[in-house]
Amino acid sequence: MQQCSGAPIIDLGRKFVRSGRLGNISVTLSVQRSDMTAHHHPLLSRLDEHQAKALEIISRGDVLLAPHARPDQGRLSQARWELTRVLGAYQMFKHYELFDPIIRNGPLDKARLAEQMKAECIALGDEYRAHVARCANLDIPAHWDSYRPAVVRLLARIKAHIGRERWIAARLLIDGVSARAPVTELRGMERA
Repeated sequence: MQQCSGAPIIDLGRKFVRSGRLGNISVTLSVQRSDMTAHHHPLLSRLDEHQAKALEIISRGDVLLAPHARPDQGRLSQARWELTRVLGAYQMFKHYELFDPIIRNGPLDKARLAEQMKAECIALGDEYRAHVARCANLDIPAHWDSYRPAVVRLLARIKAHIGRERWIAARLLIDGVSARAPVTELRGMERA
């Protein structure tokens, strides 16, 4: 998989835009300035930190999995285990500190959305852990022709999920109950 490359982020007044390519797909990232201010919520800042760690490892994996890359069993295995640890910590953070409090105490529409995001996260986490189990003792160079495209697709799904989670997390935290209160402070509020 190729890294997303393109022009630097451009400030267009109320919007930040970056365009580039991700493999054969043209990608445009457009973020409203209001989304950028949502970044100041403490949980969103921590979510961003977790996501940045995962995306950094994935971008290193993209280089290792490039179409003409030679299989490097050691580096791929190291990246896989590093990503496993980072994704595990990320999942525990967002379930315990973000989704679960909203599910228990948030408005019904936000609780349903948090439940949906948590279920999607669990499903993707299960898929990733199954991949890790399959690859633990796999001779990657011998299976490169099937391994590489399968992992490229899995990492693309993880990246897409991370992006969607960030967008939805901002809406769960900023648009509604309390734009300033951390989710952990929502425990005493009744569901609407």
